[in-house]
Amino acid sequence: MKLLELISCLLNVLTGGDPDESFSARAARTGSPWESRIDRVLGEGHCALVHVRTRRRQMNRYGIKQ
Repeated sequence: MKLLELISCLLNVLTGGDPDESFSARAARTGSPWESRIDRVLGEGHCALVHVRTRRRQMNRYGIKQ
């Protein structure tokens, strides 16, 4: 599973995104047309869920309270 996450982050970087964010999370954050395509393949709500997880991880890393 980590390999797929690595590939997703690499794809995100190659398309101008943050290296600490997956392509799915970026699609959800930006409302990209890719979001619906990814969700169709990986399951409804996948991108939104990954975006929330990424956001939580970043907030925890920098000690930001919600």
